Amino acid sequence: MDNRLNDVQFIHDYATLIGDVGFGEEYERAKNLYLDAPIETLVITRKLLEYFTEKLAEEHSIDVVGLNLCDKITLIEKHDLYRREIITQMHDIREAANKYAHYREGEPHFNQTQCVELALRTLKIFCNFIQDVVLASSGKMNDYVFEMEIESPIKNWCYDALVNNDRDAKYKLGVALFNKYNEKLRKTKESPYIDKRHLQRAVDFIEEAALEHHIDAMFVYGRVLYEGVYRQKDIEKGIDYLYNAATNDLVEAQAYFAWLVLVEQESSVSDDMQIAIEFAEKACHQGSGLSHLVLAQEYKKGNNVEKSHEKYLRHLRKSAECGFPDGLFELANVILNGDEGDKYSNSEETALDLLEKAKNLRHLQSSRALLKYYDKSSLPIHTVITRYEEHVTTFPSDLEVRIDFSEILAEEGHNNPEFMEKALQICVSLYRANLKSRFKRKVLKNSQKWLRVFPQIQRRMGYEGDPELYFNFKPDGTPYDDILEMGRKLSELLDSPNLISKYFYRPKS
Repeated sequence: MDNRLNDVQFIHDYATLIGDVGFGEEYERAKNLYLDAPIETLVITRKLLEYFTEKLAEEHSIDVVGLNLCDKITLIEKHDLYRREIITQMHDIREAANKYAHYREGEPHFNQTQCVELALRTLKIFCNFIQDVVLASSGKMNDYVFEMEIESPIKNWCYDALVNNDRDAKYKLGVALFNKYNEKLRKTKESPYIDKRHLQRAVDFIEEAALEHHIDAMFVYGRVLYEGVYRQKDIEKGIDYLYNAATNDLVEAQAYFAWLVLVEQESSVSDDMQIAIEFAEKACHQGSGLSHLVLAQEYKKGNNVEKSHEKYLRHLRKSAECGFPDGLFELANVILNGDEGDKYSNSEETALDLLEKAKNLRHLQSSRALLKYYDKSSLPIHTVITRYEEHVTTFPSDLEVRIDFSEILAEEGHNNPEFMEKALQICVSLYRANLKSRFKRKVLKNSQKWLRVFPQIQRRMGYEGDPELYFNFKPDGTPYDDILEMGRKLSELLDSPNLISKYFYRPKS
């Protein structure tokens, strides 16, 4: 029998040790939320880390007033209070919360499953972090086991929302239901058989909470209206909700309002411009990467502020330090372009590192930029291909890069039949996708050209390959874009095998 404490008990013990039982209660709440409300889990773990750093700074008389979490951790590191592994764990927890912030601030590349995985991983890192802190301070290793079982709060939220008319329960229930059913819809690729009334009801709960002035609900519902998600798109009303959330000091709302007004220029009212600048400055003090990027753009162009290249670079660096993907991407481009006003000028290694960080945050442009770099580099072709495979897996809707990938494979395919076969398979999948006409013509031209040479490569290299590959093409080398039509033609072959050359491409002997 395993007599070790579970993770919740372990954190409760630590909370007792530091004389703050609320610390353990908050962790337990974060743990129970990770499946139904993973973003809330990330928010709570960040707050616990903030609390820890402030208590530590107070204990060692370190002045951290006005610093964001990243700067606080950096200052703690400079005082050599903990070994490097513990500092890394602190940054890992902080960066996980940053990913949540990008999700909230408008980055579209995170889904519910990924948020759950991130929340679970962060909880585990947090427990290891506390374990290492205890070991560092007492020399004692307190062992524990991380348990996966939780007590879901959904039932309590339902009761409080429907019976007690609790606005916080309405908001949390609405977000949890929306994420759950939206994930189902995503996995079934907009299946007409999915009942979307659950999503409508989820938005109803969020709207009700917003109407009752729940701050987070006002932010989320403002975005719902702005983006037209299961509600009729209403930009003006959406911005109003965002403004109300921002005036209640919700950092994400301040940043998003500033971005809409100053960058997207959704308002031409001069008062809104000045308010947006003020919101952006406030959010910057709270470590908002989006707000730093907004102000960077304003100083770069001289819009609503006096033009300043120095302030542009300062805010751009801060945005990147906050881990904001667009900030990382833009700073990388500044460095690669050799901007003399930047301290990292001409440092290719630094720029590539920034792009890698942004790519790991699922930033499309950064991933594309890295692909272009590796295309021109002297890396082995298998490494380049692996990079492309990672990209198309992460961004399956990036059809242009899939075309580029197929052409790289085909170029190498003259000496590697597996590559040529894969290039043709990509052509088939692309031709059946929703391609623009000019790209569809390009795919057709490629598939016809590669089909002519593939049989020769097969014979030369003794490669059998997939015998069903050619059934995806018509006699002239055009891929079948209608799978049902292709299936009917195949069925006819069962009774009339001699029709094969009439319906399908046949390699010349």
